[in-house]
Amino acid sequence: MEDTMGKNELLLNIDETRNLIKKLQNIHRSLTSLYKKPIKLGCLGHLVFFIVYWIAVSFSLAYILDVVFYPIKLVFPQNMVDSFGTAIAILILVIVAFSYPYLFNLINKKRLKVNAEIAKSADTIRLELEKQTIIDYIKTHSVIPDDYCYLHALNTFEKYLINNRADSLKECINLFEQEKRHDEQLQEIRVIQQIQEATYQKANEAATIGWINLFTRR
Repeated sequence: MEDTMGKNELLLNIDETRNLIKKLQNIHRSLTSLYKKPIKLGCLGHLVFFIVYWIAVSFSLAYILDVVFYPIKLVFPQNMVDSFGTAIAILILVIVAFSYPYLFNLINKKRLKVNAEIAKSADTIRLELEKQTIIDYIKTHSVIPDDYCYLHALNTFEKYLINNRADSLKECINLFEQEKRHDEQLQEIRVIQQIQEATYQKANEAATIGWINLFTRR
């Protein structure tokens, strides 16, 4: 079909496919906004959150214990109260250390449970059906292969046709792949140049340090 399609028909098909891809992107954003993402903090984030959690729990428990065990301070000797306070502090640290992973997993499990309920909602089902309808339409009406059904490729194909650099879909794809390989080669050359520059700079630094050491020994 695409081999016998004229340039104007191909341009119309590209434009229609592009509009449908944009609709799919909007649907994807709408679906993403409905779901709650799992909390991912990373190592530094977990460290900061753990410290905040530890401070909050420690101060809360310390306040409660200070109120509850206030009579103990009036009855027992100070050294016994201090020993008891140290034991309580260690206990708090252990409780916080073991409860933090449980609390974090509990939060994410609740989010997953909420997402399961959202997936059954009317809005989610409507958007999923609309998405699948558009995908099916693209597969049956668009001449663009799946590997090129994204905005950058479609916009580039359109420019090729408008600027008379290509007259058919096959020529668009071949030219697109050639330019993509060319860009990849340029990127590889840039990386090699950066490595060479870094190596040259380190060699100069090493030579400078060598000369400094030589003069300082004298």
